[in-house]
Amino acid sequence: MKLNRRATAAELRISDELYDDLLHDFLGNAEAALEPLAANTRENHPDEISGFAHMLKGSAATLKLNVIRQAAQELEAAARADPGGSAAREIIAELEADLEELRGLLSTEDIAHGHENDPDCG
Repeated sequence: MKLNRRATAAELRISDELYDDLLHDFLGNAEAALEPLAANTRENHPDEISGFAHMLKGSAATLKLNVIRQAAQELEAAARADPGGSAAREIIAELEADLEELRGLLSTEDIAHGHENDPDCG
């Protein structure tokens, strides 16, 4: 996953700091939803899965996180086709890996930009 925070913030016409805050908020919210998402998959609740995937897809698209947007789009389709199936579970595992990669990118850049002791970062 590529992440050019400065260029994306400029494209969105927001400050680097605001984009960083939005990325951290996005990551925290997405990670917090993973366990309920997995439970909804096990319990075969397609509306909840699809709703989360749709929200994640929109948020990721807004932040230009295209890898996560694509996975969320695939999850939304899988939830409608076979919510408890292996495709949904595989996509959730893919999303978990994508979010972990994003966390690593944010942590690396936070340290590089002197935010390692900032409680609002990572």
